[in-house]
Amino acid sequence: MPDVTIVIPAINEEKRLRVTVPAYLEYFKETVNLLIVDNGSRDGTIDYLKDLEAKHRNISHLEFDEALGKGGAVYAGFNAATTKYVGFVDADISTPPREFEKLINAITNESVDIAIASRWLKGARMDPPQPWSRRVNGRLFNVFVNLMFGLQLSDTQCGAKLMKKEVYEDIKDKLTLKGFSFDVELLWQAKKAGFKVTEVPITWKYIPGHSFNPFKGGMKAVLELLRIASDK
Repeated sequence: MPDVTIVIPAINEEKRLRVTVPAYLEYFKETVNLLIVDNGSRDGTIDYLKDLEAKHRNISHLEFDEALGKGGAVYAGFNAATTKYVGFVDADISTPPREFEKLINAITNESVDIAIASRWLKGARMDPPQPWSRRVNGRLFNVFVNLMFGLQLSDTQCGAKLMKKEVYEDIKDKLTLKGFSFDVELLWQAKKAGFKVTEVPITWKYIPGHSFNPFKGGMKAVLELLRIASDK
């Protein structure tokens, strides 16, 4: 198994982490590092993470008093990681560990720099699927992203990505977005720098209970992306 750190951004995610982290531990054993970045939690997340660290040498956490945004938390984890490959996954286990392994296989067996999960490529499945409102908003956002940035990717927002740490180091000073749309800027800057991105079809699970509002959050993301597009 290659030299991999998987970052899990979390804010008040104790209940979900109690499912996701054991599942990843059971699947990967100690062959990957799990780095949980606490994004200003006010529940029992920190106590749970400290207990995990005491029992597993491949688990660590970063703790921040205030929310950094999802992208900010992911980047804090990437900055701290010392492995050859760095990636992230959502705390809700919508991407099961066997599906994340597909990204590891892709980036180590192909001549690519970044491997991202896709829910829309041929061979991908959503089981169970998202509600129709999220699907519609997601597809419209993807059309906008591809028209604006020319990424030609089927799914920029799936919460599972893996890259060479050297890629992140090369472009990190150009990354300004810390919220929902950080993925787009990350992929755009990587493409501009000449790095190769591959999409990997996965089986993805819709997990209810997210506080993200797809309409309001999507509009904010569009405005953020319009701002950075003006600097192209």
